[in-house]
Amino acid sequence: MKPSIKYYIIIARHQYENYAKYYNPSHLVILPDNIIKISEIRQYILELAIKNKETKIWMSDDDLSNFFIK
Repeated sequence: MKPSIKYYIIIARHQYENYAKYYNPSHLVILPDNIIKISEIRQYILELAIKNKETKIWMSDDDLSNFFIK
C-alpha cells in the first residue's frame, strides 16, 4: 500500500478554477483577499499549519521548473 501524504495547495481566489481541474478541491485553500505579499502568504501558511497542529510543512512556488537534492 502506498503511503499517502497530506497536502494543501494555497492559492489566490482567481486561481481556483484552474487548479480545481488538476487537483482535488479538498486540497485547495483559498487565501483571504487581503493577503497579497509573499511574506504575508508564507506567514498565513505557517499560522494555518500551527492551527492544524501540523508538525512539518514545506513550501514551494508554482513556477518551480527543476528540483534537485544534493
